[in-house]
Amino acid sequence: MIFLPVKLAFLTFSSIPSFIAIHAAPVISFICEFLLLSLHITRMMLSVSFLWMWELAINTELLDFLEIVFTFNSEEYEQQVDLN
Repeated sequence: MIFLPVKLAFLTFSSIPSFIAIHAAPVISFICEFLLLSLHITRMMLSVSFLWMWELAINTELLDFLEIVFTFNSEEYEQQVDLN
């Protein structure tokens, strides 16, 4: 007679944590995958924006170079030099 309540108590104490663990495992797995995916997307966005910044800087330098080359021989540039 005493074994039945002890057995019931043991099953209750062992089954509730296992029930929670079994049902919480997919949720925890989903949260981990979501965080890793968010981190991966953030890294990709930062690397692309870093490349875009370099490309923008290179294009800006190229445009400045072309502006200097094309305005160096222009009459407007010579007039500015004469005024100074």
